[in-house]
Amino acid sequence: MDKKFLAFSQVLQYNPVIKEDKETREWYLKLLEKHIRKYRWKTGEIAKQQQNLYKNLLKEGMEPDKQNKLNNALKIPVGEYSFVFLFDLFIILGFEEKELNEKNLSNIINEYYKTFGQIRRDLRIRHIQDSFKYKKLYQSGWQKNRKYFWQKSHKNLWWTSSDIILNCLSAWKNDKKAWAWIKERCKVHDIKIYLEKVEKNLDFIQTSPLSILVTSPMSAGKSTFLNAVTGENICKSQNMACTSRIHAIISKSFQDRLIYKWDKNLSMLINTEKLISSDESCNGRQLATGIYFDSNLSGKRLVFYDTPGVNYSGDKRHKEITDNFIESGKYGFVIFIMNATQLDTIDEQKHLEKIKKCIHKKQIIFVINKIDELNPDEEDFIEIIKRQEQRLVKMGFKNPLICPASAYSAILVNKWRNGKINNLEKMELYNKINKFSEMDLPGYYNRKFKDIYISDNDKKEEQLLKTCGIAYIEELLLKMPEEI
Repeated sequence: MDKKFLAFSQVLQYNPVIKEDKETREWYLKLLEKHIRKYRWKTGEIAKQQQNLYKNLLKEGMEPDKQNKLNNALKIPVGEYSFVFLFDLFIILGFEEKELNEKNLSNIINEYYKTFGQIRRDLRIRHIQDSFKYKKLYQSGWQKNRKYFWQKSHKNLWWTSSDIILNCLSAWKNDKKAWAWIKERCKVHDIKIYLEKVEKNLDFIQTSPLSILVTSPMSAGKSTFLNAVTGENICKSQNMACTSRIHAIISKSFQDRLIYKWDKNLSMLINTEKLISSDESCNGRQLATGIYFDSNLSGKRLVFYDTPGVNYSGDKRHKEITDNFIESGKYGFVIFIMNATQLDTIDEQKHLEKIKKCIHKKQIIFVINKIDELNPDEEDFIEIIKRQEQRLVKMGFKNPLICPASAYSAILVNKWRNGKINNLEKMELYNKINKFSEMDLPGYYNRKFKDIYISDNDKKEEQLLKTCGIAYIEELLLKMPEEI
């Protein structure tokens, strides 16, 4: 399976055909199925899931703001719907690399022309007869002015089916000249929106992702940290070993309200509860999830690799799985999560030694999580950071980047923002706001990372993202490809 698909947001909800009447939606669905079936293209896991999604959405449809009619040239010309049809076909089949090629696509030209070409020929004739705008020109002898008349009246209808197919195929491969050709011929607002979403998706998946290994000893708050920076409840967060295999968490280009899960098979889920509950059994060594990051990292091409805790005594395979992945080097840099209340433990020391041995020159960010659980009357967090920095330097980490934070505080802000916070959590939220206003983490970050600036927020709840340190870490992640 092409894992780029997991970063591809669905665009069918932007397809104008969703707003059509039931009869037109059914016709459109049958047309897609006909092209897939007629040429016996081998459909893999992605294509099967995509077909099911299209069936469900097209049968359900949307409440039309206007009753578009497929054969009405003054609303949405059939010629422009033909572009939409091809891109929908590519979205269903386009991630099956062996199937989508010029040889296979050439087989659909005749069938495509039978469907769209005949309608477009009839449309041109009717458009000539019905055009009020050019009525005088027509009556006064259009033969004399036919070149001008043809260019003005039929420009959007005069392309061959092979022109459309070859340009759409090139556009699917992100050829900007082909995109310009298509945009010049598509003037209807709804179709332009649809095409913009397709192009945005293609630009996004063609961007090389920033891959980040996230690792820690057990109970440092790694899962909570990942939930905080993705803005989604995607990892089980408890005081126990929650992760039992490598979990690739892949950002999607924009919000589509769907979660992709690739385990043994591909699933498309509508909420994270199903994702977490379906991860109870660990039948494989890897799991991949595609989800929109509802946080400051939205729109950034990222892959987080969540790893099992290395000091879980219940299953020695956890350490083996993590160590093997660390040794593989299949990541760009590392985030090492530490528990502020359990620093410099034997387990942490051993894991740091493993990281130091394997990462070579890769950048690493040390996140001291649960910083708010320190007692400010007994422990100065600045002094604790200094001691930890000295330990890391002694181990061979040069100029370590240390980021104090409270991931759980960011979780509370996300719940408050989405209206999903209960009374007990609300009390916790305002306690965190008061506590962090006294700790002054922004002062530490301003001294340590002078190139990072986070603006203040008038809402004290949103301001907590800054004062708890998570906003600074997110900004660091956005700058990681550059020099810090």
